[in-house]
Amino acid sequence: MRVLGYVPDSALMVSSGGAADLGDLGAVWAGALETRDKLSPRLSTAAAPAYLVEFYPDVDMGGARALAVEHGFAAVENASLLPDSLY
Repeated sequence: MRVLGYVPDSALMVSSGGAADLGDLGAVWAGALETRDKLSPRLSTAAAPAYLVEFYPDVDMGGARALAVEHGFAAVENASLLPDSLY
């Protein structure tokens, strides 16, 4: 299991190869995120000329960039972005 980031309040985003046994950690909930959990609800109501997409640290950015292009998006190079972001 790899910790990807902190989620306020008192939660962690993790990546694992499958179901992890978190019983001894006192976890209240553990599970996979659905697509709707990863996208802003504003995407369906507000068109934008550009989007900032942030990927989890375990995502291969070469694959992320290829996926964006495959779906009709153009990734704009911007040195000010964090390494796991596309604009």
